[in-house]
Amino acid sequence: MLPEIELKKSHQSHKAFTIIELSIVVTVISLLLLLISQGARFLESTHLKSIYNEAVKYKLAVSDFKQKYQFLPGDFPHADQYFSTRCAATSSDCNGDGDGFVKTINLAEKNSSNYSEPLLLWRHLALSGYVSGTYSGKAQEVVGDRDCDSYYLCCTSTDCPSSSYNQAIYSYYSWPIGTGSNNQCQVNSSYYPKNINILYFGQHIQGGNNLNAVISPEKAYLLDLKFDDAIPTKGLIQARSGENVLNANLGPCIVDASGSNVSNDAAYGESYFYNFAISGDQCSLAFLDLENSICQLD
Repeated sequence: MLPEIELKKSHQSHKAFTIIELSIVVTVISLLLLLISQGARFLESTHLKSIYNEAVKYKLAVSDFKQKYQFLPGDFPHADQYFSTRCAATSSDCNGDGDGFVKTINLAEKNSSNYSEPLLLWRHLALSGYVSGTYSGKAQEVVGDRDCDSYYLCCTSTDCPSSSYNQAIYSYYSWPIGTGSNNQCQVNSSYYPKNINILYFGQHIQGGNNLNAVISPEKAYLLDLKFDDAIPTKGLIQARSGENVLNANLGPCIVDASGSNVSNDAAYGESYFYNFAISGDQCSLAFLDLENSICQLD
């Protein structure tokens, strides 16, 4: 009988060891899943912070340039005296008009050699050492591209700096210059207050402009929440539906209280919401640069 008892004990010990082993495996898997989940959240937070840090870097570069030369880059009317032919084959092509605005591309707002202020801005900043890279300073307009000869920019990474996030492009310009005394901000205008300088974060798509969607509503919200007010149509960080989403201005990045899509033409300052029902990249971002704008919001 003794050998039989020993055999039974050995069998029970083996079963107990198997249960302990399985519990260890389950615990390890759970810990790995937790670490992967935390790592994904950390990586997402890092990406969003990198977007904000890039925006701050470029706005600071504009400020430093303005402090040194007394004009905004791109608008600098004496650039040829400082940069000479390093900026353009004909040095005068390197100059802005010094009116205090970085005027958006328009057929009447570029010189005969295709240089324009929003693109000269990056060339001026690079030549003065405030940003790295080499930029053409020239308008890359394509006949038929949406709004390329209107208020928006059509530039690639050879004309404007690219982001480390999702192949986005940064473009900088003064939002369509308004009317009124003392260059008022005109806060009731659509999109953004007029006479405000904006650093835009979007994606360029061939046949389109630089206002195409590049980030999801949820991620745009998290960035806005962390660094501003979490409202897509207020504050210093704002969001709009990408121009390539649905029909031009009718995209699902932002919605009203009822959940209905909000047009990009909605008045500035209204309390709209990010559309969490959509998971894909539907939004582009605008970082308002009040420090370097002629008008100031109250």
